Amino acid sequence: SSGINAEYGDGEVKEFKSGAFKFAKKSCLPIVPVTINNSFGSTNLNRKKRLRVEVIFHKAVKPKSFMHSENKGIALKIEKIVKSSWVKPEISSFKQKKDVIK
Repeated sequence: SSGINAEYGDGEVKEFKSGAFKFAKKSCLPIVPVTINNSFGSTNLNRKKRLRVEVIFHKAVKPKSFMHSENKGIALKIEKIVKSSWVKPEISSFKQKKDVIK
């Protein structure tokens, strides 16, 4: 298995790097886009409440639909799918608590 992580330390999904899709293309493997919502702050051990994290597995993108595409085009397609279900986190309260912890 292989994957990419478009981390967002500021609450934003970062641009998907096209090189990560070379493996799927070379190996003729489907790509399963995954959207993860409400995970921002999950590594904060000082949080008071549990998080309800939502993981959405989108329909697999079959190799025949991207084998003749440029890697950048594949990245944009997968990014669009992931962002279609992504919910921007409310990070203002998390940032305030983080500032107090310092």
